[in-house]
Amino acid sequence: MDAESNTDSAWKRKYGELVSESDRLGKEREATEKLLCRTIIRLTLAANGLDAALDPHLKKLRTLLKAGVKNDRLREQVDAVSEALLRAEDQSEEAEDNFDATALFGFLEYCAQNDIERAATKKLKEDHAKGQFSNLNALFLAASRLLADEVEADSKPGLLGRLFGRAKKNDKKDEEFSSSLKSKLLERLLDSLDVPVYLQHQLESLKQQAANVGGDSIFFKMLEDIISLLLQIKSKIQEEQQEIDDFLLGVTTRLEGLESGAEGIRCFIKESNSASEKLNKNVSHNVSDLKSVSSAATTLDGLKDSVTSRLDAMTAQLEEHFKSDKLRAEKAEAEIKEMSSTIKAMEAESASLKDSIKLKHDMAFSDSLTGLPNRLAYDERIASEFARWGRFKESVALLVWDIDYFKEINDRFGHQAGDVALRAIAKVLASDLRETDFVARYGGEEFVMLMPGASKEEALTKANELREKIKNCGFNSKGKPINITASCGLTQFVEGDTTEKAFSRADKAMYQAKNSGRDQCVFG
Repeated sequence: MDAESNTDSAWKRKYGELVSESDRLGKEREATEKLLCRTIIRLTLAANGLDAALDPHLKKLRTLLKAGVKNDRLREQVDAVSEALLRAEDQSEEAEDNFDATALFGFLEYCAQNDIERAATKKLKEDHAKGQFSNLNALFLAASRLLADEVEADSKPGLLGRLFGRAKKNDKKDEEFSSSLKSKLLERLLDSLDVPVYLQHQLESLKQQAANVGGDSIFFKMLEDIISLLLQIKSKIQEEQQEIDDFLLGVTTRLEGLESGAEGIRCFIKESNSASEKLNKNVSHNVSDLKSVSSAATTLDGLKDSVTSRLDAMTAQLEEHFKSDKLRAEKAEAEIKEMSSTIKAMEAESASLKDSIKLKHDMAFSDSLTGLPNRLAYDERIASEFARWGRFKESVALLVWDIDYFKEINDRFGHQAGDVALRAIAKVLASDLRETDFVARYGGEEFVMLMPGASKEEALTKANELREKIKNCGFNSKGKPINITASCGLTQFVEGDTTEKAFSRADKAMYQAKNSGRDQCVFG
């Protein structure tokens, strides 16, 4: 009996332990299910917006998960989400397979400004052709780094970062990368604008702001300001077009008046010719009649009367003719005088319009800040010099200047100090030039020079003289001295050149001067 009692006690104890273990496992499973539900709900929230076709399924899945994993419809909804994910993946792969990167590489090639950037773009294109990018995101990230001149940059926070809201270690670096990209895009956009001289101050202000773009709000505000600037340019173009249209309308009206006057003179000539012809006929008739009467006359008195009457008729006809002719002449003279006045007015207006067009042309080709010719003027001049070099093969030196540490001048002393530095360097570069030499502000802190007929040695000597003058043209801002230096890259036209190749060579030499310590002149 004792043995049987001990066996029952053992089984009861073991049963109690199993029940306790089952309760514990049940609670753990329930806690795990709740954690799983919360995790899946967070995953669906993090994935929301990635695919429009997937979003409704994710929303329905969240609703079902809130009731727990024992919901009968949960499996059905999970299967629906799985199918939507597979379809989205297939569509994504198909989109990537069908993606034509021609436009992307065309944009990158357009943005490339020197040989280094062009080489980087070419390598990116070759890597894409070799299939070295696993997906489009990798390709676009590499392209954005290239635009921002970045060698290394982490990608933006991925799914886990969105899920748990954890900041990445390199968030600050990503923010600087994004800001640098925005600044470069804005600066290139602003450099490409052809802005009238009266709006140059706005353009310069926007360029200064573009160098320090912060968050998205500032970026979009700058885009709005650029759009506003473009609208002002458009409005001015329309105003000038209306002025030309009004002038042409006035010219048309005056030409119609001149045509009317010319027609009046033609009528006068026709009437005068007709009257002269009629007079000649009358005179001929009277003379012939007079001859007949003279022959038939038998008495002197009869002859005298016949001659007198016919002479009186001829005199009356002549007087009437001269009177009519005088009236026609006076009318024609009035017409000619009015036509002359109209022509003089047209000449005056034409001269005024010509002067206005010349002034606007000169203003359009002038940099308002420095007074030097601008980028447009440079493009026109280098095309002319290149064509002349192609005919006569006389050496032409091309010099590209860039102010050293210009951003630091703006940051430390303000943009007004930067403007003073630009004007000071412009004055130095424009001084002591030969009549055939040319200097222009290319954009930002860059200047460009053309020296026709200068050899390599002559160009280097002149460049170093100017570099020393720039070095000694410092100034004070708010009591603090500001020292200025500049780096210069030089080249000459060579066989097989284009204006773009020559500029790229000089630009590359200028960067070599900067990388070698700045305040130098390097021939490339």
